[in-house]
Amino acid sequence: MEDLTPRLLGARLARLRAQLSQTRGEELTQRQLAHALGVKPQAYNSWEQGKTLPRLDHLWRLAWFYRISLDMLCGYERAADTTSGVRWESVRRPRSVQDEEALDLFQRALAGEVEDVDEGRVGLALRHVIASQLIRITHAPPADEALGYALQQRFNVGGKKRLKDVRVIPMVPGSVEQLRALVLGVAAKEYLLTHLDGTPSIGLAPGYAVSCMVRAMYREDPIKPFSVYPLVALPIVDRPDIDANTLIGELLYKYADQGVRGLALQCPGFSLSSDRLEHDHTVREVLTRAACVDIAFIGIGSIEGPVRYFDRGIMNILDMTGISVESLKERGIVGDLCFHLLDAAGNPQEKNLSAGLSAVSLETLQHLVSIGQRVVVLASNELKAAPIYSALRGGASGRSYINVLIIDTYVAQRLLEMANLYEHDPAMRLE
Repeated sequence: MEDLTPRLLGARLARLRAQLSQTRGEELTQRQLAHALGVKPQAYNSWEQGKTLPRLDHLWRLAWFYRISLDMLCGYERAADTTSGVRWESVRRPRSVQDEEALDLFQRALAGEVEDVDEGRVGLALRHVIASQLIRITHAPPADEALGYALQQRFNVGGKKRLKDVRVIPMVPGSVEQLRALVLGVAAKEYLLTHLDGTPSIGLAPGYAVSCMVRAMYREDPIKPFSVYPLVALPIVDRPDIDANTLIGELLYKYADQGVRGLALQCPGFSLSSDRLEHDHTVREVLTRAACVDIAFIGIGSIEGPVRYFDRGIMNILDMTGISVESLKERGIVGDLCFHLLDAAGNPQEKNLSAGLSAVSLETLQHLVSIGQRVVVLASNELKAAPIYSALRGGASGRSYINVLIIDTYVAQRLLEMANLYEHDPAMRLE
């Protein structure tokens, strides 16, 4: 057990006092707290400033005042909590002021109370609490069944069951996108765990939300044997932490002794030679297996907004081929699915680019959907609604590329708005 330092306890005391002030709706001052504890204000101030440690009897009084255990006060006891429907638990106690500050921002982000904080700072705090194993998000909020049902009713028209399943995860107003992706990843993990009977084959495509799903999986989860394959090769993505092959490596490391097996695609993800796959037997074998998966988890890229919404992998490919994002917009392209570009109606574009990809084809995704397998898209930003609508519509063929959505409230509402907007447009409506 690590020593309790004045600085660590001081940060905890400041956070506890701020949280109680927020709960009461009025500020609890250091002087008021000192009076309640029966100590001098100067003494309490030295504790919160991290200059001295309280005596044991004063620690007991502090624990009694906050109605927590002494171990909890000192950061030795694992805590569990539910905020805005998100269940989480502490994995270890904070060891630094950075830990304390990151934990405070995490809790505020869950409650949607970070409007006054720079989004980049919140994002760093969220990455810190997860990567440093300070906390663990254990459960996502229950899905909004009414909104999910509304989406199925709206998209399953014309005798076509475009949506096999929908999970709409409620988010509090003001939720930052990175937190939404983390929670969505937990929801996707929960979905995966319910579909592991019969040793299924799982396909993974690169994406931040997909990486959140993999990193939300722990040894303690009720894992059953499965096989896992990449849907896209590397190294198109210049962020290895979200590459499908890296994520598969993590799953094999965690669960190899529990019957999890898989393959990786250690080859260039894109080549200017469109016939390369015909001569690369290893790549062809892996992609053939990937074409037979029972469940595929895919992120989706949007051409709107900052570059991070339109995967850097595609940006790298565009740089190689001399195609600009502006020219894609001019031609009505709205995003990508496994790096295949789609226009607003769901028609494939830049087919010569697709021919150079080491990735499953759009026709493969359509086949998986047609035989009842699950092709799952994860999306935590409403800018992804346009490419999702495109992928569900399926272009001139009318055959969807995806059939399961795990999305947040914002994306769901935007999809309904788009379906209503295009209802009287023959080129865009759902038929």
